[in-house]
Amino acid sequence: MNLSGFPLPYRQGYADGCASAKGAERKDAERFGADPNYRTGWMDGIALCQRK
Repeated sequence: MNLSGFPLPYRQGYADGCASAKGAERKDAERFGADPNYRTGWMDGIALCQRK
């Protein structure tokens, strides 16, 4: 997936969420609670990578 148009926190959250879908959970809990871009990216990443 091309994430070049998304903000950096979203891309980092997406990468962590996708990695979590494929193995042990990887999440920055502090950022997840405080940064909506990171949180949305993480949730999108785990949802989309679980489907693959």
